[in-house]
Amino acid sequence: DLFITSDFMLSRLNGVIENLVVYPKNMLKNLALSGGLVFSQRVLLELPKKGLSREESYSIVQENAMKIWEVLQQGAFKNADENLFLNALLNDERLKKYLSEDEIKACFDYSYYTKNVGAIFKRVFE
Repeated sequence: DLFITSDFMLSRLNGVIENLVVYPKNMLKNLALSGGLVFSQRVLLELPKKGLSREESYSIVQENAMKIWEVLQQGAFKNADENLFLNALLNDERLKKYLSEDEIKACFDYSYYTKNVGAIFKRVFE
């Protein structure tokens, strides 16, 4: 029974992967609809490296993220090209004591999350 079930699951998965269509532009558009909140963890991890306590880092990031979340929930966010969270962080004086404008902007770089994709594929398919 286990082998039959495994075969069924793998066959289904194979069908899904074979017919999978990826639209990179739509993926970026959907990420942009988060108002930049998808980058909150990266900002949170950078602040302690600059000497701020984890608790204070969390407080600053959470406060800014919640403001943006409220805007998103009210449906007031119409321009997917505008990064609300980045703008909020760039205007937060507490944050600017620890991170420069360039360091904050670097936290919003998608390539940080995909930098090891080539190595992963190489390891899997060799």
